[in-house]
Amino acid sequence: LTFPEQLLIVHLYPHIQYMYVFKLFPKWQAGAPNLASMQNSMRGNISTYDHNMDTIVDMLEGNLMPSPATILASMVSITFIGLGPLPKDWLCSTFHVCWHAVWDALQWLQQTNAKYYGSIKIDASHIEDLPVDDVPIEI
Repeated sequence: LTFPEQLLIVHLYPHIQYMYVFKLFPKWQAGAPNLASMQNSMRGNISTYDHNMDTIVDMLEGNLMPSPATILASMVSITFIGLGPLPKDWLCSTFHVCWHAVWDALQWLQQTNAKYYGSIKIDASHIEDLPVDDVPIEI
C-alpha cells in the first residue's frame, strides 16, 4: 500500500497526531528533471502539529472504514523544491490511491485482525470517493 492508502485504513491513531511533511528534490540530468529519481531523492521529516482533536473525533465517529479522504489534507503536506510548478504525475508513484487496494486491505484486516478490525463496517460511499488509481485531490 502507498503511504496515503495506509493512512486511510489505520484504525488506531497515535495519541499525538502527526502531520507528515514530504520535501521532494528531483535530480537533474542533461538539463531536465529525472522523474525516475523522484523517490530516490525524496527527503522527508515528520513534524508534529496540534490538531483539533474534537473535529478529528467527529470525523472518525463510529467504526466506518476507510477514513474519509479528507483526513489526508490534515495529515499530509508535500513541499516541492525545484523550478516551476510540480507536475501532478510526479506524485503518482508515491502518493496515488487505488480504491480497490484500500478495499482489499480492509477486507483482509477484517478477516485476519479481529481485535481491531473485526467489527468495522466498510463504508462503500467512502470507497467510492477514492480515486481509481490517482493522487487524491486532498493531497
